[in-house]
Amino acid sequence: MDEIMKKKLFVSHASEDKADFARPLADALLKDYAVWFDEYELVVGQSLLEEISKGLANCDYGVVIFSKHFFNKHWTQSELNGLFALEEKDKKVILPVWKDVTKAEVAAYSPILADRLAAQASDGVDSVVNEIKRSIEFFDRGKIVQGETAAFRKLGKI
Repeated sequence: MDEIMKKKLFVSHASEDKADFARPLADALLKDYAVWFDEYELVVGQSLLEEISKGLANCDYGVVIFSKHFFNKHWTQSELNGLFALEEKDKKVILPVWKDVTKAEVAAYSPILADRLAAQASDGVDSVVNEIKRSIEFFDRGKIVQGETAAFRKLGKI
């Protein structure tokens, strides 16, 4: 796929979640998307605020990895605020992934986010990538997505 035509994804995560989940997810997403991930984009001497702001402003979607670590970081909250600012009534931008958190924990952090269907990191990177692809297809084309997703099956277990 031509690089210009690829959807741009911003991966928001806490640094503590980088090695075991965020990096493998970003690497897997690179196969089909242009991915803004701190390790790919930031170099010594750059302004964090400027570069993150550019990444957010230019993204089509934000893949947000919610975890206990995420909830305790200033930067992640700022990134989330930026993604919320990009959303409109009929345009969803935030694609949530829950990593080792429950619906109650997400609700305590943000009741609005707890209402959104989320991919589950515990299902593995491949499953999360598939959920993200299906969501992007749905939101981009307004198509009816056929079949039950892993995230949908989890609803009955929450």
